[in-house]
Amino acid sequence: MKVVVLSAGTGSRLWPHTSDQPKSMVKFIGRPLIDYQLRVFQECGLDDISIVVGHCSESVIAPNCELIYNPQFLTANMVVSLFMAEEVFDGRHDVIVSYGDIVFEQHIIRRLLDSDGAVSVVIDVNWYDYWSARMS
Repeated sequence: MKVVVLSAGTGSRLWPHTSDQPKSMVKFIGRPLIDYQLRVFQECGLDDISIVVGHCSESVIAPNCELIYNPQFLTANMVVSLFMAEEVFDGRHDVIVSYGDIVFEQHIIRRLLDSDGAVSVVIDVNWYDYWSARMS
């Protein structure tokens, strides 16, 4: 199992917190957002992790992870970032794709790992409450 974390965008909605770092490096309860993900992945035995970076890529601190640079991060979307990691999708391994600015608990990844579906998607059933709050 491999992991691709998308973390190339400018994080414009969080400006000025993202003026010198990507959203994944913004601190939440004293730690960068991406730290929470990396810890959960590693606790679940996932250590083949690639992170697609772009905006302020030099500020991404992710030991033991492969950093893949997206030179088009200013003009492209997350699909382009995903294609930057195309070598990860070798057809021999399952792949978890995650945004770099979300926090989740270990049980979420365990459910993904236990899934026998060809494709599994994790959703937050309360997404609308969070989405509408950020738009107000």
